[in-house]
Amino acid sequence: MMIASGILSFIYLTYAIALVTGFTESSWAPYVSYLGNYELRPALIAFGALFILAGAFITFEQIRSDYRTYYIEYLMTDYLVLERDS
Repeated sequence: MMIASGILSFIYLTYAIALVTGFTESSWAPYVSYLGNYELRPALIAFGALFILAGAFITFEQIRSDYRTYYIEYLMTDYLVLERDS
């Protein structure tokens, strides 16, 4: 999830930079992208990409801390069960 969000954010940020620099207005390939049809401002695209990345990072951190808590609880429970059975 974190890697996929990072890649997606990188693609959107690259696209926003390409819009700002005028790289997408090439005469060689008059191609209009899917986002180009909506005529969004590059700053809005960049903000959306950073929002996706921040949301993924926050979610990943919360899941990781919850996992640590549950792992420690299950580890202690298994230890107690094994000690009782011995």
